[in-house]
Amino acid sequence: MEIKVNSKSQSIPDDYTVSMLLYHMNYPKSSAVFINGRQILFREYDNYKLNEKDTVKIIRMLGGG
Repeated sequence: MEIKVNSKSQSIPDDYTVSMLLYHMNYPKSSAVFINGRQILFREYDNYKLNEKDTVKIIRMLGGG
């Protein structure tokens, strides 16, 4: 199925979760994820399944001091 990730089209298998997407795109699991404008909670990553035409925004968290 087709989704958009950070404004780029991406083809993924059906039943793909947020955790799977982060893993296969080499993002850390600590990244913030928004789907269709709604922030997904970290505890939902393993169970939240992506749908056809979802718009996903992934923000990599940075730390410093």
